[in-house]
Amino acid sequence: MVAFLVTLKSTLLMASVHRRVSPTGALSPYWSAKFRDASGRVVMKSTKELDQRKALKIAQAWEKAARMAAAGELTQAASMQLLDMLMQETTGQRFNTQGMEDFCKEWLAGRKQVGKAASTLKRYEPILHGFVSFLPQKRRSAPIATITPSEVERFRDEELRQGKSATTANFAVKVLRAVFNSARRKGLTPTNPAEAVELMPEDCDERIPFAEEQIQQLLRQANIGWMGMILLGLHAGLRLNDAANLTWENIDLVNRTLSFLPEKTAGRKHGRERDTIIVLHPDLVNYLESLPISDDPKAPIFSALYGKPQRKPWWPLEHVSPIDG
Repeated sequence: MVAFLVTLKSTLLMASVHRRVSPTGALSPYWSAKFRDASGRVVMKSTKELDQRKALKIAQAWEKAARMAAAGELTQAASMQLLDMLMQETTGQRFNTQGMEDFCKEWLAGRKQVGKAASTLKRYEPILHGFVSFLPQKRRSAPIATITPSEVERFRDEELRQGKSATTANFAVKVLRAVFNSARRKGLTPTNPAEAVELMPEDCDERIPFAEEQIQQLLRQANIGWMGMILLGLHAGLRLNDAANLTWENIDLVNRTLSFLPEKTAGRKHGRERDTIIVLHPDLVNYLESLPISDDPKAPIFSALYGKPQRKPWWPLEHVSPIDG
């Protein structure tokens, strides 16, 4: 019995497609591809296709991939491009086509949805914008699966070349690792190219708390406003921005408590758990009682700093009085 009834060969490639005949004489409705694999061995593999011409395109793509693999040319990017081409020609759809730029925007929006603090997102955004801008124009819209470790590594090196510290460059790589891990979980890429990029050695800075005498020196040099900021950091552990945005509504001098919504972590909490309540140290009570209290509970305690963004020139001690401006 003839094993194969129909053969359609490509003029460009040696791949061909056939329909198998079972021992009972039944003709399979599916076309099988016949091509040479990366080792040169002739293999037969079902395309699961009913259409003969579509099956031939699959066979040709498989043989092309095998030849590239044999020549050591089949990179991750090339394999993804082949799969993309194959799906377009056979189904009219594209394979994992979301581009790097679009995915970065989607990832940032997702971080906001899960409650990441605005200050954290402000750290992520310039890194992702910088990486996308670093890529050539055509690569920005290329499927995220085609991004290579060498592109991430060159971006890290460019960050260092621009004078950024190893810590900053490493943080950029870590953010990209998180982005690609998200893409991998969604099936958009089989690997994480940023994981293949090594982190740069960082200088280890040991943080030593201020001695009592040093704190007293700071307080002696500070004006009335910065004295309060120092005391809030010392006795309440507030971040600079949280302290600057306090209003009299946050203070309960009767019960000697401070309640506020931490900017960095509030988005992860729900309901009453969002507020942080701190018992005021006697030094803080004495300081707050010495200030003129506004009749408006929503009035800021430090009017010159209230609502200002972080890491701006208005922070230096000698230039700005938090209360008097």
